Amino acid sequence: MGMGNIALGMGYLATVTVALCVEIKISKEQYKEAIIYVVACACIALWVPLALTENVAYDHGYTVATVRHSFKEIAELCSKDVHSPLYYYIAKIFYNILGKSNCSLKLCSLFFMALFYLFLVFPFKKEFGRRVTLYVLLITTFLPTVITHCSEPRMYSMAFVAFSCLCFTAYKMIKNYKRTYVAAFFLLSVFCVYIHTYTMIAAVFLYLVLAGIIIFGK
Repeated sequence: MGMGNIALGMGYLATVTVALCVEIKISKEQYKEAIIYVVACACIALWVPLALTENVAYDHGYTVATVRHSFKEIAELCSKDVHSPLYYYIAKIFYNILGKSNCSLKLCSLFFMALFYLFLVFPFKKEFGRRVTLYVLLITTFLPTVITHCSEPRMYSMAFVAFSCLCFTAYKMIKNYKRTYVAAFFLLSVFCVYIHTYTMIAAVFLYLVLAGIIIFGK
């Protein structure tokens, strides 16, 4: 899918949205809300054609080969690898439910990107407002890394949404301390640790930052 088709598709969705807003005569505030939801849906829809394919890159073949094993065998394989088995367990569930194909593994990655957009349009938007959310939606969608990895059969999109939610929870915990935030932060940090090596390092760094705030903030 070329950038011209992407721009054309988003332009079409924007035109339809404006037309619907005029037709049903919604308020200005409702119009602004509708724009956020339409952009979020358009962003995730851009990657659907990429996920509905069977082709995979050479280094992604490891995922395809791993999920064909049993859960016990996956744990044994990962004990000799740098990655933890959590991603492969989740990917195997998608692989078994959606049909044993490469496409099901790509849809697993796309599912977690969809969760990221849901995170943006609901808790993130509530905290930071529509304008900031719209900027983050667009910037995130067209980041080269996201374009490259969001629908690949690897753990990158899962790690992306997990660490984003972890950072947001840390912010909420600092702003307004609650036990629910602490529990959510702990669970998300464990998830990050067992998803990817780099999210593990990032989670540890975030713990150090929070420790510094607690120690030097008093």
